[in-house]
Amino acid sequence: MNTTKFYTILSFIFINHLTYAWTVSARGDLNYSKTDNVNSSVSNLQSDSYKSYYFHVQTKDDTDRIRFKLKGDRYTNTTSNNNNTFDLSWQIKTSKQREHNLSYYQQRYQSDPTIDSYTSSNNRGFKYSTTYTKEFSNEKLAYFTFSFNYKNYYQQIDRKDRSIDLSGGYENVLNQDLTFSADLSLGFVSSTDSAYTNYNLGPSLSFNYNIGENVESYLSSSLVYTAYSNQTFQTRVRNRTVTNKEQQTLFTTEAGVILNFIENVPLTVKYQINKNSSNNPESAYKSHIFVFNASLKI
Repeated sequence: MNTTKFYTILSFIFINHLTYAWTVSARGDLNYSKTDNVNSSVSNLQSDSYKSYYFHVQTKDDTDRIRFKLKGDRYTNTTSNNNNTFDLSWQIKTSKQREHNLSYYQQRYQSDPTIDSYTSSNNRGFKYSTTYTKEFSNEKLAYFTFSFNYKNYYQQIDRKDRSIDLSGGYENVLNQDLTFSADLSLGFVSSTDSAYTNYNLGPSLSFNYNIGENVESYLSSSLVYTAYSNQTFQTRVRNRTVTNKEQQTLFTTEAGVILNFIENVPLTVKYQINKNSSNNPESAYKSHIFVFNASLKI
């Protein structure tokens, strides 16, 4: 199905939902972020701040949900990172335990960044996912998700990525104020540019704690191991040149506080630490990110 037909169908369904007075809601977010290593570099550390906006509008009933999302990032110094992303998705809930989601997205950079950059190149694609949820009680549930993503870096001569991800998770409401969740994911990326072909594996943990009636806090950590099939670097061992396949391990910790003193206007403050280790010294880095977010729900 081409892009025009996909949008035509979803637009028709969206308008039809509005006509029959389905539930319509919207949300807007404004972020201010500051980081000490905007390019995730091991040596050329560069601080930067950036503003992000996010907006979505959706219509839904008990089984279907159609959502349009728009997101943008504006950097103070590294303006080559400025970009806009839109996403149109259709979620179908076939039962209490099973749901499917299909989306089409496109990301465009305002400047003309280096087209062989992994993070700064115009791209578009589609994603399908399905989730099965099993509730054991009001306090405990488990889920399993399968997703497929196709991303076309259309400015590049030969860069189309196809990825498959499997993840399983468990959530437990320990008491009225504390919730614990754990997740394990496994992914594989096949790229027509073989340097980006890889598999990844990693767990994550999170805790949510209600400090008071209008204050919520959370703490999360994740670990992702990535092994590249054809991305290599060379080292000297005993006067010989040795070719190594690159491996990376990214450890992320995030802590935040959500303030709900104003109805439908939650405020979030969070701090994130990223530490990426690698057998390739040029790929190891560490960064810290501070984020302030204000939301408006309609």
